[in-house]
Amino acid sequence: MKRSPLIPLLFLVTMSAWAFGQVPAIHHRHTAAAPGLPAAQKQPKNLSSVSERLIGLSDYYYNGAAYALTDTAFYSYSNGRYQSTNQYVDVDYYYDNSGEMIYNSGSGTYQNYKQSAQTFDANNNLLTSITQNWSGVAGAYVDTLQYVYTYASNNNIRTFLTQLWDNISGSWQNSENYLYTFDVNNNLTNFIDQKWDVNTAAWRNFQQQLITFNSSNQNTMEVIQNWDTLTSLWVNLQEYLPTYDANNNVTVQLNLYWNGTASAWDTSSLGIYSYNAGHHVTTELYQGWNATTHTWFNEDSAIYNFNANGNDTAYVYLEWTGAAWVNANQYLQTFDANGNETSYISQYWDGTHSLWVNQNRYRNTFDSDNSVTMQITDTWNVGGFWEPVSTDRQSFYYYQDYNPSGITPLVPTGAKLNVYPSPATDILSIDLSWNEAQPATMAIYDVSGRLCRQWQVSEGTAYQANISVSQLPAGSYYMTAKAQNRQITKNFIVAR
Repeated sequence: MKRSPLIPLLFLVTMSAWAFGQVPAIHHRHTAAAPGLPAAQKQPKNLSSVSERLIGLSDYYYNGAAYALTDTAFYSYSNGRYQSTNQYVDVDYYYDNSGEMIYNSGSGTYQNYKQSAQTFDANNNLLTSITQNWSGVAGAYVDTLQYVYTYASNNNIRTFLTQLWDNISGSWQNSENYLYTFDVNNNLTNFIDQKWDVNTAAWRNFQQQLITFNSSNQNTMEVIQNWDTLTSLWVNLQEYLPTYDANNNVTVQLNLYWNGTASAWDTSSLGIYSYNAGHHVTTELYQGWNATTHTWFNEDSAIYNFNANGNDTAYVYLEWTGAAWVNANQYLQTFDANGNETSYISQYWDGTHSLWVNQNRYRNTFDSDNSVTMQITDTWNVGGFWEPVSTDRQSFYYYQDYNPSGITPLVPTGAKLNVYPSPATDILSIDLSWNEAQPATMAIYDVSGRLCRQWQVSEGTAYQANISVSQLPAGSYYMTAKAQNRQITKNFIVAR
């Protein structure tokens, strides 16, 4: 399994059976970024005065004959917000509103599924995030999940509260609460996970993480403790002790488990890491501790290869048989000149024939801002070729220009574009306004990025029109109003 040499500071949030300081075996780096957005997507590296942010995506899953539309999502923003820069805030995108709809191929119509709304303070810190699911019975969106965040005066997060909606009482009910403490250097030194006890109507401690740092702000020790409800005391569980080289790279990490009987730490496992001149991990070795013989034994290891640009082009995972290392899995990646991952292939080792066998493939395309525009997956056929299967998908991503500083708007001050109704069947109404008189170019694009219609609007501060969409097939579309090299975009749906 692939494991990180760097001890994660917030692993407790998603604590599982994996040891702290480890991550699950790689399946692919396209794992959970935003709703439906692959994490392997390379975001714009330099946020200049003009960049772009995700406003929509559409997913197509293979149905046995072709990639067929299954769902679509859209996002709207304000100010210069886009990506979360706070690693302790459990969202990837700072949108104001988002929505997801499921496509019914039988009726050729979209069905409501989910929507979310977020609020922010004056410092662009996320305050609340509310998710609503569509209720077919009620014929409306109903509250489901709420996140509530609080911050210190220096914008460090203080609390993260999760609440679930209770239909019976018609109110939000507490579920989980996280408490954060930082030192004067903004290092997280204490993290407490609390669960809501419905019987006592009070918070109950569950687990905490204690982290220490040296004068160089290096993480020198982490201790995980569980709460003992009988004694009302914290009880040790795991401890992690990293060692660094002169370049601040973790070279060794010792992992220990608490022996409650002996009231002492027992050695558990060891991670050993090496690096190249670019400070990229080139080898990982994991060993277990034999308490009987007091010796280390090999478990698994990994080897990384990089190209001249520092991109990880190959990763090989090996397992120890007790006498020798044997190949287990391999992951191959290709990159374009901008460092964007254009393809990813997973392989397993066929010991009988002593060769690597393809499993899955991901391919990405990017725009000039290094944002992913399309991703397609397929699976290896034992006949010797790639083909899609029912779990494979094709996704398209859509963006709008924006100013990360939030100071100079990318569309004239007061610009607004509304299109309605959505879904539309025959007529779509357009209401466009801004404070500065100017001409504009209106355009409609489908989910594949194909231009469906384009027309010019004469100079003015407002534009209203009703246009026919009866000739457009059912699906998700994007209307743009572009003026002075800036544009505003809105999503709409055509139903049949």
